[in-house]
Amino acid sequence: MKIVILTTDNREHERSYAETMPRFGTTPEALIQGFAGLPGVEVHIVSCTQRPMQSPEKRADNLW
Repeated sequence: MKIVILTTDNREHERSYAETMPRFGTTPEALIQGFAGLPGVEVHIVSCTQRPMQSPEKRADNLW
C-alpha cells in the first residue's frame, strides 16, 4: 500500500531554512511514526516551501 502525506514543514513557518531535518506538527508526526512500523506500507511525505531546503531522502525504511 502506498500513502502520501501532504503537510507543512515547520521550518518554513519559522524561516529556519538551514535546518536539515523536517519538522511537522504533532498530528502528522504521530501518523508518520505509526506508519514507520507498518510492514508493506510505503509512505511519501510532501511539503512545499518558499526556499529550497535540505532534507534526508528517507526517515525510515518505508518513509520517503
